Amino acid sequence: MEPNKDWSDIMCEICLKGFLDKDEFELHIRKHTEKKPYKCKHCSKCFAQAGTLSVHIRSHIGERPYQCSECSKSYPRECDLTIHMRSHTGERPYECSLCSKTFPQKSNLERHIRTHSSERPFKCSECTKSFQQKSYLTEHMRTHTDDRTFLCSQCGKFFKHNYELEKHIRTHTGERPFKCTHCPKAYAQSKHLTVHIRTHSKETEEPYKCPHCSKLFTFPESLRAHIRMHTDDLPFKCSDCSRSFLHKSKLNAHIRIHTGDRPHKCPHCSKSFQQNSHLQGHIRTHTGELPFKCSFCSKSFRYKNKSYTKHILTHTSDDKMHTDERPYKCSDCSMSFLRKSKLVAHIRTHLGDRPYQCSQCSKSFKQKYHLQRHSRTHTGELPFKCSYCSKSFKHKNKSYTKHILTHTNNDLCVIPEPYEFLPFKDEPEPL
Repeated sequence: MEPNKDWSDIMCEICLKGFLDKDEFELHIRKHTEKKPYKCKHCSKCFAQAGTLSVHIRSHIGERPYQCSECSKSYPRECDLTIHMRSHTGERPYECSLCSKTFPQKSNLERHIRTHSSERPFKCSECTKSFQQKSYLTEHMRTHTDDRTFLCSQCGKFFKHNYELEKHIRTHTGERPFKCTHCPKAYAQSKHLTVHIRTHSKETEEPYKCPHCSKLFTFPESLRAHIRMHTDDLPFKCSDCSRSFLHKSKLNAHIRIHTGDRPHKCPHCSKSFQQNSHLQGHIRTHTGELPFKCSFCSKSFRYKNKSYTKHILTHTSDDKMHTDERPYKCSDCSMSFLRKSKLVAHIRTHLGDRPYQCSQCSKSFKQKYHLQRHSRTHTGELPFKCSYCSKSFKHKNKSYTKHILTHTNNDLCVIPEPYEFLPFKDEPEPL
């Protein structure tokens, strides 16, 4: 299209971007005016441009025409494939001018730059809250709208995204569309196939090596996360307080403490939760499901917590607990641990880190379950109920045990677990 001579010097007064063509300018201005004339026939979403609507429709019909030549992943947009290819090449072309960090996407850089300032450009239209990132606003808006548009016809569950529905449907059909070209194995998710394919190639099975401890990793992002344990780098910073995190998922969960968002709603009752794992645990109190099965006997457990771990250890010899089978080693001293959660807690003794802060007072704690115990001094919660009488206790400690023994003549008795789901457990869960 030839540039319109009369519009050759046109400039957007809002963002100062220049245009040679009138049509391009009119498309651009819709971003500022929120005029979105193109509506999706599958859901209620509207778009400023017809091309953006066409790409969105692919999320409903499952079309992903742009396939990676290095792995089995495919994408609905060419730009998504271009960004994905950087995970293979290691290219990070966007550099922060303030701290020299580099990023594979421009949006990552723009989001990072806001951590150097107090800018919170994404404002909620329903309340007074504002956010540094658009994704935080989108997640927050669901607390106002409960927007779940994708319905499973088999069980009636709703999902926010089509790809979540597609994955869920495979649990009903047993479909495993991602097939290995080297053997008969097939998988329900592409990421599981990607991991499996590496087992056919010795050279690429675990190609990423830690320079500090020589540990090997399948993916570069796994190596980067591991290296942060050596360097104390916590790149994901909360813009509302001083907390920083090793993983983005932990930051996202933490942010809900500030926003008050509880997006995970129980389909059986009115309770809602900040994290999906808490919801899944709660749902088991309705269904009676005991998904964590002991591989040595017929016992099953509702949660993969300390009770489950303790039971598994009853099947192993005491010698095994004192052998070298402790894969999680501290890089600052000679100690090693059976579980990753124990190593993470131990590392805080070197750092002096007390990341779990009480919202009611100024106290902070090294471990989450210490904060949970402390919080009961503010709330007055007595979660540990005696199954023989009406008494309840704040902690599952010696006083609780002693009281239970008053109801029995035996010196030894089985201490019952709390009969209802508690969002805060007295024991820390392994990571």
